[in-house]
Amino acid sequence: MNLKSKISNLKSTIRFFFFMNRKTQSHSPNPSPLSPNHNSGMATILAIGISALLLMVGIAFVTTSMIERKSAVNFQDINIARALAQTAFNRAMANMKYKSTDPQENMNEIVSHDADIANDASLTDAEKRAILGDDLASQLTTVINGITYLEIPVDYPSNTAYDISDTSALSWVYIKSPQHQTYTDTQIFGRIAYVVLPDKGKIDPWAVIDSGYNASEYNKNPPSEDNYGGGNSSVASDGSYVSGRPGRDINELCLMSLEYDADSFPPAAEYPTKMSVNTCSQAGLVDTGSAGDWEDYEQLFSTLGITQDNDSIREYFKKVFYVNSTPDDEKYWIDENKDLIKEQGEMQERFNLSRTDWDTLSSQDPNGVAVNAIGNAAKNSQNYLQWLIEWNDPNSTKPQIIANLIDYCDIDDIPTTDSPSVPGYLGLEKVPYINEVMIQFKAVIKRTSTSPYTYDFDVTPTLTVELVNLYDGINSRVYKIYVEPDFSYQFWYGTSTYMFGTSGTDTTTVSFDTPSISSKTYYSISPATPLQVGLNDTKTKGTNINVNNVKTLRIKMAVTVKSLKIKLMSTDGNTLYDYSEMPTMLVTPETPFFTVNGTSNTTNTAYITLDYQVKDPRQNLKQEDWISTPGTSTANLNQTSSQTAANATIGSVNTSYTLARSIFNGTTYDLETATDPTGISTAFIRNAPMKSPWELGFIHRAKAFQTLNLKKYNEAADGNGFGPSAGGGTYILGDANILDQVKMTSNSATLGKINLNSDNVSVLRTLFDQIKIGSNIKSSTGNDPASGGSAISVSTANTIAQEVLDQNGTTGGSPFVTRAQIVNEVSELTTQSGQTTDASKEELIGKFINLTKVETPDLYTIIAVGQTLKDIGPDEGTASIYKSNQEVNVKKGRFDINADEVTSSQKILARVKYDETHPDSFYIQDIMYLED
Repeated sequence: MNLKSKISNLKSTIRFFFFMNRKTQSHSPNPSPLSPNHNSGMATILAIGISALLLMVGIAFVTTSMIERKSAVNFQDINIARALAQTAFNRAMANMKYKSTDPQENMNEIVSHDADIANDASLTDAEKRAILGDDLASQLTTVINGITYLEIPVDYPSNTAYDISDTSALSWVYIKSPQHQTYTDTQIFGRIAYVVLPDKGKIDPWAVIDSGYNASEYNKNPPSEDNYGGGNSSVASDGSYVSGRPGRDINELCLMSLEYDADSFPPAAEYPTKMSVNTCSQAGLVDTGSAGDWEDYEQLFSTLGITQDNDSIREYFKKVFYVNSTPDDEKYWIDENKDLIKEQGEMQERFNLSRTDWDTLSSQDPNGVAVNAIGNAAKNSQNYLQWLIEWNDPNSTKPQIIANLIDYCDIDDIPTTDSPSVPGYLGLEKVPYINEVMIQFKAVIKRTSTSPYTYDFDVTPTLTVELVNLYDGINSRVYKIYVEPDFSYQFWYGTSTYMFGTSGTDTTTVSFDTPSISSKTYYSISPATPLQVGLNDTKTKGTNINVNNVKTLRIKMAVTVKSLKIKLMSTDGNTLYDYSEMPTMLVTPETPFFTVNGTSNTTNTAYITLDYQVKDPRQNLKQEDWISTPGTSTANLNQTSSQTAANATIGSVNTSYTLARSIFNGTTYDLETATDPTGISTAFIRNAPMKSPWELGFIHRAKAFQTLNLKKYNEAADGNGFGPSAGGGTYILGDANILDQVKMTSNSATLGKINLNSDNVSVLRTLFDQIKIGSNIKSSTGNDPASGGSAISVSTANTIAQEVLDQNGTTGGSPFVTRAQIVNEVSELTTQSGQTTDASKEELIGKFINLTKVETPDLYTIIAVGQTLKDIGPDEGTASIYKSNQEVNVKKGRFDINADEVTSSQKILARVKYDETHPDSFYIQDIMYLED
C-alpha cells in the first residue's frame, strides 16, 4: 500500500470517529449529569488514537521512502553495472579490431589490465595484487549448463608468478568519477574486467569427412574414418581416391586421434566412426537434415546420441569442434606497403598445383612462352607464383626451375625449352641424361721422306658417351645422339718457335643411335665408326733447321677442345631430350710427346685422353656443370697404349659424384645417403599433376644436388619472407615460403582448414596423426605419396602438437604470420625415425601444410564483467575505520580491501565472429546478460 492510500484510509477513520461520537450524543436516552466530563475523556481517547495513527503513517511514510530510495539506488547500481559490463565488452571489441590487422599481435592476450595501479609507487606488490585481483577468479570463471567457458585459478593473481607490469596480465580496471570541485581524491564508482577467448583453431566436423558430393558424383564408395591403416581416406575433386594422408584435403584428418583424450572422448563411444561417412544416409554426409553445415551443437549432439548427462563429452566437443563455420579463402599475404598490417588488397590467390592444363604450358617453346606464363605472370592470375617470379638466387636460373616444374607436372616427356638447338634452359623429364663423355685422341707420326724431311701427321678422336637413367618406369625407347665437335691440334718440336705448319681442326657433326634404355642403368655408347679424321696432313721441315742431322725429333702435340656439344634426341631428330656442352679445354703434355727417329720410316703412335663428368646428372646443361679431367703425362700421354683418362668411370658411378657425397648435409645441399645417383631420394618425376605438396621438394633448383628446400623458411627475404619482392634465394636460406603460396584445388575457398595458431593440442594432433614417412613414390608400385613407409603414431603426433603450442604463442614463442614459418620453429617435423634423406625430411612438412591456415581467429568468446563500488574514505587524505572488527585504512580513489563494497554486478558472455570481407570488422553472433 502506498502513502497516498494510507492517508486516505486515515481520513476515513477520523470521519468515522466523529460520526460515531455525534450519533452517541444525540440519541442518549438518559443523559448523565457528568456528560461534559464524559465527552472530554472521549476526546482524549480520540486524540491519542489519532496520534498513534499519525505516528504509524509517519513511520510507514519514512520506511517506504527509505525502501523506495534504496530500491532506486539499487536500480541505479544495476543499470550502472550493466553499462560498465557493456563498456568492458566494447573495450574488448575495440582491442580486437586494433589487433586483428596486425598479424604479429597475439590475439591470445586481449584482457583487461589496469596499468595505473600496476605503476602506483605508493603500493606494495602485495597490495597491487590484492587490488587488481580482488574476487576476479570467481567473477570471470564462467560455467553454463555444465560447459566451462573460462576458469580462472582461485589464487590468481596472488601467486608470485603474476607479473604486475605485464600489460597482458589480467586484472580489474577501476573506473573513477570526474574530478570533484571540492576535494582532490577522485572517487571510484566501479570496475570492469574482460577476457577474449579466441577459437583459434578447431575442427569442422562437416569438413573433415569426404563431402559426399564427390563420392556420389563419381559413383564411389565413401571412405571410412576407421579405415586409416592403408585404405582410401577421401575422394579427391577429380573423382579419384586419395590413399592415406598425402596432404591434399582437410578430409584426410584422422579423427581417431581424438580418442587419445580418452577421459573426454572415450573410445567406447566410437564418435569418430559415428561422424564418418560410413553411417551417413547420403554418401559422405553426416545427416544434418540439409546439404549444409551443422546448424548448432545441439543438432550435432542429437545426431551422435550425446545426451544432457554427458557434460564432459559435450564440453570436449565444444572445445574441439566448430559448427556453422565458413570457408577460408585460398589466398596468401604479400605485405605490399610493409606496414605489417594485413589488408584485403594484399591477399593473393594461391597457385594450384593440381591444375590439369600443364600440357598447354609444355612445349619446345622456342620463344619462351611456356616459362614466361609462370615466370612473368600478373598478380592474382592463375599462373602467379611469387616465390618463383621474384627468384633472386644468382647460382641458379629461374627459367630452368620453372621448366622443371612444368615438366614434372605435364603428362608428356618432352622437355620445355627456349631453343631446340642451343637451349638456355631445358626442363627435366623422365629420360636418360648425359652423364659422362670421354674422348681419346690417337696421334700417328711417320717420316715419309728425307730430302727434305717430311712427316705425316694423323689424329683420330674416338668418342664415348655415357647415359644414365635415374628413374623407374621409364619408357624404353631408342634415342639418337648428336655430336657437334670443334677440336684443333698443333705440333712442334724443340720450342714453340719451331712449328710444324698450321693447326688442324675437326668440326663435323656425327650422330648414332642408342640401344633401348631401361630403368636405373648406365649405358656407354660410341659411334659405330670413329669421328671424322681430326687431322691428316703432311708437314715439311727444311734442311736449314736440323736437330742431330734431323735423325731424331722430340715432338709435342696440343689438343684444344674449342666446343663439344652432345644432344640426346628422338630418332627423327625433331625432339630434344637432353643437351650438354663441354667446357673449353687445352691439353699439352709437359714434356715432348713423340720421339721420332728421322733415319727410319717407323710409325710413331701416342694418345691424349680427356674425360668430362657431371656431379649431378640432372644438372648437365652448361659448361660450368662439367668437370674436365685430362690424363696425366705418365699414365695417359704415352706412346704405347690407349689407356683411359685418369678418373674416367665409363659405365659406372662418376668419380665426381663420389667426391661430392661429402656435401650431402641437408644445409647447403640435399641430404642424401645414396652411393649412386640412381638412388637419390628426390630423383622422381610424376609426369602428372602433383598428388601432394610434398612433391615440390623434388623440383630441381638448377644447381647440382639442390632441389627446392622445404626444410627451411627464408626469413631473410623481403619483409621476413612476405614482402613484395620476396622470392627464392640461396638453398641455405630455404624455399619453404613457397608452401604458403600453393594449393591443391581449383576452388577459391576451402572449408575447415586448421589454424596453426590454435591453442588446442587435440586439434593440432589430428594434423599429424597417421602421416606416413618413408613412402617410396619412386617404386614401380604406383607412385602413391602415401604408400609404404611408417605412419606417425598418435603419441608422436601429440608430441609434435605440443611443440607447436610451444612456438605459436600459446605456451611460448609468438603467433605464426605465415603457415610456412612453422618449418623453422618446430624441429619435430624433420627429426622423426626414418627421416634420413632429403625427401623424407620434407615428407611430413609437405603432407600437412596444405591443410592449414595462419590468420586471425574468426570466432571469439568475450566474457566481460562490470561492478559498481561504494568507495569509503574522506574527501581528502586517508582515514582509519573499524569494519568487520578490524581497523582499515581507507582512501577515496583507491579500492580498499575489507572496506569498499561491491554494490552491484553484471556479466556478459558474447560470441563474436570475424568479418572476412572487412579485415578489421567483427559482428556479434549472440550476447547474453548473465545473472550472478
